[in-house]
Amino acid sequence: MKKKYTSLFNLRNIALTVFSLFILNTITGQNTNLIQVSESDFENVILSGKNTDGSVISSRPNTLEKKNDQRFFEIANAKVSTMYVDKGNVRKVSEGNNPIKLKSEDFQLNTLLNSKNKMFESVELIIVKLNQQSDLNKSINVSNLTEFKKLKYIFVKCNFECSSSQIQQVILNTNQDITVYYIVTEES
Repeated sequence: MKKKYTSLFNLRNIALTVFSLFILNTITGQNTNLIQVSESDFENVILSGKNTDGSVISSRPNTLEKKNDQRFFEIANAKVSTMYVDKGNVRKVSEGNNPIKLKSEDFQLNTLLNSKNKMFESVELIIVKLNQQSDLNKSINVSNLTEFKKLKYIFVKCNFECSSSQIQQVILNTNQDITVYYIVTEES
């Protein structure tokens, strides 16, 4: 009888630990859809023309096969309508008023991203650069990006050595519909 009681006690402790970790991840905004990519992942994408709707067709080796990954690389590599942001202000929008991606060379974005802008509705990809260690003290709360109706991807380019846990502290409260990609590019 004592052995059965001990087994139930251990099982209960394991269940409580798993539940506690789940709650902790939810409360702290930990991102379960976080993927590190490399320069070679971008080099391995083969752009092979356009569909009838104008979207780029690409094929990839087996390293990242999910359809979600393929669409990310299509948008990231293709010349599509892009909103360029500098120091938190829209600098220009290329090729029309329905940008597919928003690209920022710095991390001064929160005020802009939380504002109302009709052009945000079509954005599927946000690309941001972390240029210095102090950028790790800033964050984007994805749950506040209510104007981004089609947002599927956030791509963080880290220009210094950074880890997945640091990226998780920068991009907060993502949901299962948004995948965060990051790359370490240590520029000189």
